[in-house]
Amino acid sequence: MPDYEREVFQHCEEIEKCRQRGGRMLSVPDLIEAGTISILQAALFMKRISQGGSFIVGAKPGGAGKTTVMCALLNFLPLNTGIIHTDNSAVLQSPAVKIPTCFLCHEIGAGRYYGYLWGKELKDFFKLKEDGHIIVSNLHADTYEEAKLQICRDNPVPERDFNSIDDLIFLHVESRRRHISAIHIKTAGGHLPMNEKDLGLPELRPYVKFMENAVMKKIRLIRGFRKEAVDFLSGKFSFL
Repeated sequence: MPDYEREVFQHCEEIEKCRQRGGRMLSVPDLIEAGTISILQAALFMKRISQGGSFIVGAKPGGAGKTTVMCALLNFLPLNTGIIHTDNSAVLQSPAVKIPTCFLCHEIGAGRYYGYLWGKELKDFFKLKEDGHIIVSNLHADTYEEAKLQICRDNPVPERDFNSIDDLIFLHVESRRRHISAIHIKTAGGHLPMNEKDLGLPELRPYVKFMENAVMKKIRLIRGFRKEAVDFLSGKFSFL
C-alpha cells in the first residue's frame, strides 16, 4: 500500500475507535445534508483544523451527536498527523512523539471509561498544547460558560490552558434535529463568539467551494472524504 493511501487508512482506523453505536461513521458531507453543520461552518473548521487547531465539542444531553461531530471534524487534521487516544495516563507525560500529534480524549468526564479524562490527567492533557500538539475532546456542556466552569473550576486546568483551545463548538438538539448553535474562537484576548455573518470571509471561499463539491459528489465514507480533503489541502486541486 503506498504511503499516501496508508496514511488515509490509518487515520480513519483511529477515528473508527471512537465508534459508540452501530453503523458507519458519518462524514462532514453527511452532517451538512442533515443540517447539523452548515457549509460555511464546515469551511471555517476545515481552514482552522487543517492549520493545527485544537477543538472541543460540547452538548449537555447524551446522544446529542458530540462524538459524531468530533470524529467527522478529525478528517480535517493536517496530513501525517498521528492520533493518540488518551486510554491511559502514560501517554500524557510529555511523550517523545512527532510534533504535532493529535491527542484525542474521547470525553472530558469523571467516568472510568476508555479515553475519558478528569482531574490531574485532564490538566496534563491540556498542557500537551504547550508542547505543540493538537488536543481534541468533547464534554457535557451546552454553553461556553458551562464548559469553562467544568474545565477550570471542577478540574485543576489553568484558565490560560483553557484559553489556548482554538475552537469551542456547541450543539443544540430540538425536535431530534441537531445543529451547531455556537462557535467560540480563540483570539488574543480570549475566546469570542463567531457569528454566521462573520463566516463570509474571502479567505474561506476555496474551502466553501470544496465543501459544496464534496456534497455534490455525495462523498459518504470517511476514508473517501479524508482522501478528498488531503488532496485539496496538499494543492492537488484548487477552487481559487
